[in-house]
Amino acid sequence: MALLGLCLALPAAGSTASSYAEVPLTALSSLYWSADFYRNLLQKIGSATLAAGERSVMRIPMAPRYNSNVRAELHFQVSDGIGPTLRQQLAQRMVYANPQQAVQIRTALSSDWLWQEFDHHLSREGYDSRDLGDVMTAYYVSSWEVVHHADVSSEQYRAARNQIVWYLRRSPEIMFMTDIEKQRAAEAFALLVSTIQSGRRDLRQKRDDTGLAYLQNLVYQSVLTQGVDLKRLDIGHRGFIPAAPPNPCAQPAPPGQPPHFGCRR
Repeated sequence: MALLGLCLALPAAGSTASSYAEVPLTALSSLYWSADFYRNLLQKIGSATLAAGERSVMRIPMAPRYNSNVRAELHFQVSDGIGPTLRQQLAQRMVYANPQQAVQIRTALSSDWLWQEFDHHLSREGYDSRDLGDVMTAYYVSSWEVVHHADVSSEQYRAARNQIVWYLRRSPEIMFMTDIEKQRAAEAFALLVSTIQSGRRDLRQKRDDTGLAYLQNLVYQSVLTQGVDLKRLDIGHRGFIPAAPPNPCAQPAPPGQPPHFGCRR
């Protein structure tokens, strides 16, 4: 199974959607290089939804008063006007903050191609862009891949998805969200995933280690502001788990220095 979230540029066979190649690289770069873009999208997602995401990734138990047999519905019905409105509002904010990049920003956000590509790749792998759990999983796993310079297997991805969905269904914030609120959050997550993975792919093809390090830090800091330290997490057969502490014995001692305490020569 191809890795979910990678190669977002490839359209579905016979698709009439705009492809990655039709959007100038300079336009897309204005998004995945911009901290304003990430901050504005996080605001659109909302602090309540991000709090539910933090608990889902970090396995934080719910307060006792929220323990209930009621389960949140993660699937939502789509309203056609949500996506264009979201992109228009985002473009206005970014142009105001970065007037010198007005053309690039408006070009990158003038159509729904990013959402269409995201939708295609989720559905191809058996996931649903109209399910908040599937979309949120794509965001956290894609961010983890960038931060760790690694790719997860389909089994690891499924485990992370099952973990996140289990917690989201028990999250009081999600229980009270309307379909419109779920769609707005999902489309904002989708824009983040698309730009993160497109940037990662492009920089890897160019072997631009400096650019990859910048993108890694941008993504890491963005998720860290939500209370999730991706550097301290691994993904295994149970989903997100605490990373093992570093082994000092795995690193050689500096020349002329004794081995680390407790390590053999």
